[in-house]
Amino acid sequence: KEMLDRIGLFDGDFYLYNEEFDLSLRAQLFGWKCVYVPEAVVYHLGGETRARFDQKFLTFYMERNRLLSIIKNYPFNMLFYYSPYLFKYELDILRRLIFRSEKELLSARLEAAGLLLKMLKKRRRIQAQREISDREFMQLVVK
Repeated sequence: KEMLDRIGLFDGDFYLYNEEFDLSLRAQLFGWKCVYVPEAVVYHLGGETRARFDQKFLTFYMERNRLLSIIKNYPFNMLFYYSPYLFKYELDILRRLIFRSEKELLSARLEAAGLLLKMLKKRRRIQAQREISDREFMQLVVK
C-alpha cells in the first residue's frame, strides 16, 4: 500500500496491456524491489482475453504502451546509449509496415505521439522523484 500511495496505481492512459510493466518500472525507479515468485497465483477477473481473437488489437496496444512506458520511465542517458538498438527496432517495424501491411504499428505510434505531452508531464514527476541512478536502472532493464 505504501508503494502504491507513493508511485500511484496503474496508469489509466495505458488502457490495456503493459500497465503492470509500467507500474513495476515506476516502483523500481522509486527504490522498490520487484521479485519473481513462481508459486504466486493471480486470478484475472473478466472476460476472455481479446488478444486471443484479435492479434491486431494486441499488437496496437502492446506497441503503443511500450512506447508510452519508455517515454515516461527511461532515463534520457539510457535512450541515448541504446539509440542504435532503438533505431534498428524502428527499422524492423518499418519493414513490417511495408511488407506485411501491419498498419496497427503506425496507428500505435500516432496515438503514442498524441499522448506525448501528457507522458512528458508524468515523466517530469517520475524522474524528479526517482531514487535510483541511471546506471542502476540500466542494470535492471538490460538483465
